[in-house]
Amino acid sequence: MQRKWIALLPVLGFLAHCSSPGEGPLTREDSLVRWERLIQITHKTYAGVTRDDVLFAADKLFRSADDQSLRQRTEDGLLASRRLSNGEPHGPSSVANWFIKTEETPEGVKVTARAVLASSPVVQKSGTGELSDYPTVLPPAEDLVQSEALYGLFFAQLDHLLRKSDRWVSCEDADPFLMDQGLKGSVEALCKDEVKS
Repeated sequence: MQRKWIALLPVLGFLAHCSSPGEGPLTREDSLVRWERLIQITHKTYAGVTRDDVLFAADKLFRSADDQSLRQRTEDGLLASRRLSNGEPHGPSSVANWFIKTEETPEGVKVTARAVLASSPVVQKSGTGELSDYPTVLPPAEDLVQSEALYGLFFAQLDHLLRKSDRWVSCEDADPFLMDQGLKGSVEALCKDEVKS
């Protein structure tokens, strides 16, 4: 247990500096709560759908978000990469790489979504139609984009594509939805034009 806390110290320090302007640094307890909520919001379980349904919907989601995105199915998930509109080519944060992992559970298909900013895409070529023969390896949780709004919007769109919600939340309409949900952060890793909540 002590190792877990030691491993979380750099993350807690990072989150303490990620408070909204005017809020001041977060306390250790607030950082832990925010971290736990962020980890929770990157997972969702869907009953009554198949793994293929989820992966088809996720592929469609990334295609509709950015038709230039690169996508590749894996043994148990989907990898997607998209250039950021304000990123310099090959700059340290010029690409958003998405790692979508699916797992069959008794409750349904568990989906884990993680976005990481990087200098190069994790997917080099899209549209081959062939599945890779390797599983999706999730990046460490401390590397993921620290935005509740990003994952909230991702799952709201996935909900609609899986017919779990009648409402499509587009990037342009994201602000009111994210404010209603109390989700903060940038959605740039998903949306072509930056929307901040």
